[in-house]
Amino acid sequence: MVAVKGSCPLLTFSVAGTMIWMDSTTVLNGLSCAQLTNGTIVRVSGLRRQDRSILASTISAQRP
Repeated sequence: MVAVKGSCPLLTFSVAGTMIWMDSTTVLNGLSCAQLTNGTIVRVSGLRRQDRSILASTISAQRP
C-alpha cells in the first residue's frame, strides 16, 4: 500500500493502482489502524464503486 492519507478511521490509500477508502465500518484483521502505513502488505475486500475505487469492508494483514 502507498500514498496513505487521512487519519483513523477515515483513510485512503492505493493498492496495486486501485484507490481504497476506509471508514468507521471497515474491519481490520491482524493489524491496527496505526499499522496502515506506506509499504504495509494488505488484502482488501469491499465494494467496488463507480469510479473503480473500493470502499473497504475488511482489510487483513498479509505476510511478505
